[in-house]
Amino acid sequence: MGASYPSSKSNRGLFVKLITRFWVIMCLWVTSLSAAGLIDGPYPVYLVDNFDDGELAVNPEWWQFGDLDVDILVNNPKELKGLSKRALRLTGRTSRWYLGGIGTYFPMDARKFTHLKLLIKGVDPELGASMVIELYDDDNGNFQIEPHPIDGSMLKVDDRFVYNLKIDWLGWKVVIIPLEMFRDENPHFGDDIWNPYQEGGSGGLLQMQLLLMGLKENARVDIWLDAVKFFKKRPEPVKKLVDDGDFF
Repeated sequence: MGASYPSSKSNRGLFVKLITRFWVIMCLWVTSLSAAGLIDGPYPVYLVDNFDDGELAVNPEWWQFGDLDVDILVNNPKELKGLSKRALRLTGRTSRWYLGGIGTYFPMDARKFTHLKLLIKGVDPELGASMVIELYDDDNGNFQIEPHPIDGSMLKVDDRFVYNLKIDWLGWKVVIIPLEMFRDENPHFGDDIWNPYQEGGSGGLLQMQLLLMGLKENARVDIWLDAVKFFKKRPEPVKKLVDDGDFF
């Protein structure tokens, strides 16, 4: 049986509007996927965010905490090849070393990835920071992170893996961190194993938080953050062994 279409002129007009709205929504959805999400293949890449949409509330949603000020600014493409159109500027003054941070929720299967890549700009070595990168692994299969009821700084049943990055340089720098360098900071809770995989009901790698600590107890911090992504590193090219016959 063929498809049936509205018969009246008014109904046909409504039908066209609905179809048009559907395609607009689909186009917006496809555009959002190009801004953040998985690029699959032998060496897959998962783009968490490049901030080009100028939004922190969607695709993905970021939260912020502490006394950290967050602004989205336009990049100067001459400063580094491969910069996105926009970046986050993270500023503030520390209090007893601590400033604050940002975080985002993006449940995904991380088994394919070997490294985390960030583009970070230091405005002045004196305004640098120690960035604590936290990755949260869902161990009880409910797609949620639950704080411990007694110690809110710990997790109840999941794992938190952490890497500390000292930002004390001037200008843009490509930071690449092997995921094997992250260490479990929530021992004896969860399974204490790096396995953020979406299997057995687990949400996999649920969220990331970036915490900023000052290089001094009470100091200004000013850094920029561009694209954040996970990727699988290509193997190093095999070097040709030199044979004695090559000299004759």
